[in-house]
Amino acid sequence: MSSLLEQMPQDARFPDKGRARAGVLWRGRAAVTVALVAYLLWRLHDRIGTLQLHLAQPPALGLAVGGAVVGVLLSVWLWRILIPRNNLIPFRHLLAHYLLGLLWNNFLPGGVGGDAVRAIALRRATGRADVAVSSVLMSRLAGLWSIALMAAVAALIHAARIGAGPALPLLLLAGGALIATAAGTAFLFGAPAVALMRRLPERWASWHARLRDYRLGPSRLLEALGWALAIQVCAVGINLLAAQALGLPITAWQLFLSLPLATLAALLPISLGGFGVREGSYVFLLGLLGVRAADALVLSLAVYALLAVVTVAGAGVCLLLAPSPGSRPRPSR
Repeated sequence: MSSLLEQMPQDARFPDKGRARAGVLWRGRAAVTVALVAYLLWRLHDRIGTLQLHLAQPPALGLAVGGAVVGVLLSVWLWRILIPRNNLIPFRHLLAHYLLGLLWNNFLPGGVGGDAVRAIALRRATGRADVAVSSVLMSRLAGLWSIALMAAVAALIHAARIGAGPALPLLLLAGGALIATAAGTAFLFGAPAVALMRRLPERWASWHARLRDYRLGPSRLLEALGWALAIQVCAVGINLLAAQALGLPITAWQLFLSLPLATLAALLPISLGGFGVREGSYVFLLGLLGVRAADALVLSLAVYALLAVVTVAGAGVCLLLAPSPGSRPRPSR
């Protein structure tokens, strides 16, 4: 682990004031995480005690691990297609940066998130801060759109099957996610953001200008959205295989309806790695679809543990894939 930390970009280390502020934020998120976990345990302790855990289908667990690896590779590929050709670096280096970002985001007490770590690493590799920031932001935006669209379509199909009344909670949540994503995108690419950038340091304006350039390549954006949707489908598959491995009575359709919204909730920066928020979202959303709270909680924890194992193993591979400190890989043509 110390070797990994030594390979972290120097830019990610905070000056004194920044480090103090980051420490306060981290402690606040840790407190929220503990409070959420305590609340879930208090609400579900009697039901968890009756749950009989066993590995019902070991092959399904192996397939879930494979699905997690595929999900990581798809995510790296999504990031890659949003980087201009003349700034591309080898795929293995992008994979290393992405894995390191996952490790930082989920396990280490950093004040910057995994997205910032990826952007810093790509800037060091290419010398282009605007390309690094814009590509990471666009990959995140494509992911948000895939989540919002998948949630909206699933909720509409659900409403057509059982009626608008029973499906109203999911319709409202999915509609709110779609509206928020559309409003955020309109602000980011519209005149208000341009006006705001004039009041900020010049480098922010250059980053934003590079981000707005993506509007000139709609085919690339559609391709990114397609890959992002594939990642969400892969996530459903991972959850379904994990449920089958543990013998939990959770169907693919229940996961299609609930997982996008649970993923969106876990992105809220109010707990460490989304822990507590993610578990509560699983319990609430799957509960709307008739899944026992204990089953939903166990699935959430099992998938988190599975992804954690893949991330830690990937971080080990990262030691072999990442360029040595001070070296700069040649952009691929």
